[in-house]
Formats: sequence, structure tokens, C-alpha cells
Amino acid sequence: MAVGYSQVKRKAEDAMAVVITDRLGQELSGITLYKGYSGADLATPRIEILAQTADPEDVGGELPTGGSLSGNWNVTIQVTLIQHYADDRSIRAQRDDRLFDILMQDNLVELLNEADVDHFKVWDRNPNGGAGWTPGAVESIINAMQELGEQMTGTMYCCPGVEL
Repeated sequence: MAVGYSQVKRKAEDAMAVVITDRLGQELSGITLYKGYSGADLATPRIEILAQTADPEDVGGELPTGGSLSGNWNVTIQVTLIQHYADDRSIRAQRDDRLFDILMQDNLVELLNEADVDHFKVWDRNPNGGAGWTPGAVESIINAMQELGEQMTGTMYCCPGVEL
């Protein structure tokens, strides 16, 4: 049986997908959005949202002997825009700019919370230092299918068991 604290990675992916979809709107025309891992052949161009890791916050000492869990998690999210080599370079650049501008917004935590994912809250600040959303570097990649991509990996400080 699923409970409020379960599926933290799925909930983080869902919230990010809602924000990207809402903010890009018509600009997503022709771009497919995927969440999580998939073994299927994926359409290009696409946005992939993957929660790579979810680390529970340990407070009061080292687990398993002296610590306890706060119920909060640091979730590492990777957002990748995969495009065709054949696409016009200026179109690829516009898509990259628009997507990563969304991930760099000052109010991204607020937008993630407005995504209305059941029993999920992104905190404004991490008491151990840092923000509720900490963006990482934007990197160029070529995946195993020889597709061109731009990706950002960031960290979300959240609680999947909060009733809003």
C-alpha cells in the first residue's frame, strides 16, 4: 500500500513536469516530455525528467546507530533536452534557452508547490544550507543513440508526506 512518504522520486518528477509543461505551453509543440526511465524508443525532440537519487535527511547523528530521519529528502533531478542534429541550430538554441531559463527562475520552488502533486512540498530553504531548489551546471551530451542533448542536474529539498 502506498503512503504519503512513498514515491518521492516520482512525485519530484511529476512536479517538475507540470512546471515545465505549464511554462513552455505552445513552445512544447512537437516536443514530447518523458518522466523516469524508459526502455522504449523515444521520440525526438524530447525532454527527459529523471529523479536519479533520493537521499533521506539524517538529523541528530549518524544512521543507523544514533540518528533519525526528518522526513525530508534531497532529490537529484536531471532535466535533459534531446534534439536532432538536423534541427536548425537557432531553433535548438531557443529551446535550450527557454527550458533552462525556467529551471533558473527565482520562484521555481513556488511553481513546484503549485504543481499540486499529492502530499508533496518543496521547502524554500534547506536548514543544512542551500535553497529548496539548487540548479547545477548545464552540460552538453551525446547519448548512446548518438542524439544531441543539453542537460541540467539540480537538487530539490522536499517532503513527500506533507498534506497541503
